[in-house]
Amino acid sequence: MELLLAGINHKSGAPVTVRESLAAVGAAQFLRRLREAGWPEAVVVSTCNRCEVYVVLAEGESSALGPEALGAFVESL
Repeated sequence: MELLLAGINHKSGAPVTVRESLAAVGAAQFLRRLREAGWPEAVVVSTCNRCEVYVVLAEGESSALGPEALGAFVESL
């Protein structure tokens, strides 16, 4: 089992508009989208300065759900 993290924050240079757009999605909708994309176990941490997504990647899980896929998912929101 692996724990993956993808996130953005004010220190990484993510503009306020990007951080606001992720916050606007709402936690329930964000988690629903993660489940639909193949990550059934997830936690979203969202504050005014950052948004982080933690997901569990089960052993033997497809590499299609790996770190690059999670990063791309967050960027697509």
